[in-house]
Amino acid sequence: MLNEMLTSHCLSEGGAHVEQTHVKLMLDCAAACAACIDLMSRNSDHHVHYCKACAEICKACADSCEQVGNIGKCVEY
Repeated sequence: MLNEMLTSHCLSEGGAHVEQTHVKLMLDCAAACAACIDLMSRNSDHHVHYCKACAEICKACADSCEQVGNIGKCVEY
């Protein structure tokens, strides 16, 4: 879903939406979420460590999105 927002919304908006730091955070967030889903689906004893890191990464991504602005479409997801 996050990758879809990057390709459909951010790329069409341009400017700060495609700034390197912001895009890297979006990609990191998507990768962290995918890793957590994988670990939780296998009932891994280690998922809690990944989920803590994932929450921090996703919070940084959300903060970046707020700074970029015009995040109405992102909030809908």
